[in-house]
Amino acid sequence: MSHNNGDNSLIEYLLEMYDNT
Repeated sequence: MSHNNGDNSLIEYLLEMYDNT
């Protein structure tokens, strides 16, 4: 499965934010 760059960017961005809390 090839991941969409747009969706993956949002997911990684949110994950980093959650991990930073």
